[in-house]
Amino acid sequence: MKKIVAYLLLAALSFCLAGCSDGEKAAADPLAGTSWIADNDGSQWVFREDGSFSWYQDKEVTDDYYYAGDYTVRLGAAAVDYLVDDLSQTDELSEYGHTREWVDLLISQQAQFDSDYSLDNFICFSCDNKSYMLAGQEQLTGEWLTAYFGFIVGDADRLEIINMRTGSYYGFGREQAD
Repeated sequence: MKKIVAYLLLAALSFCLAGCSDGEKAAADPLAGTSWIADNDGSQWVFREDGSFSWYQDKEVTDDYYYAGDYTVRLGAAAVDYLVDDLSQTDELSEYGHTREWVDLLISQQAQFDSDYSLDNFICFSCDNKSYMLAGQEQLTGEWLTAYFGFIVGDADRLEIINMRTGSYYGFGREQAD
C-alpha cells in the first residue's frame, strides 16, 4: 500500500511540475504562435510554437523572398542576461556586445518616458537563419545568427526592437487572427 501511495504522490508531483514547466515556457516565450507586421514595409514575421520562424518580404508570398530558421527568446531579467552574458560573448556578435550597465541605462531612460518600457517588457531574441530564399534561389551556404533587443509593449501587441548587428530600429504590430 505504501508503494502505491508513494507512486501516486510521485505521479502527481510529476504532473504538477510538467504543468509548471509548460506555463513557464509560455511566459518565457511571448513570441510563440504570433505573427507581426512591420510598420515600415508591411513585411511579416511569424514565430511558431516549435521555436521556428519565417520572415516574409510579402505576407502573400511565402515560397520566395524569405528568411527561415529557429529562434531563441528571453524576457525581462533573463533577456538582459541573454543579451549581455550569451549573445554579446559570441564570436559572431562580440563586436556589437553590450554591457549590463548600458542595458540598464537603456531600460531606465525608456521607462522615464513610458511605463510600458520596463525591465518586465524588455525582450531579447536571436534568429538562427538557416534559409534565405531570393528570386527562387537559396542564398545561404551556412547558418547566420541575427539578434534583436527591445521591448514588447501595449499588451504585447507592439514589438519595438533594434538589430544587434546594424543598430537599425524596427517596429512591428501584432497581426490579429482572422
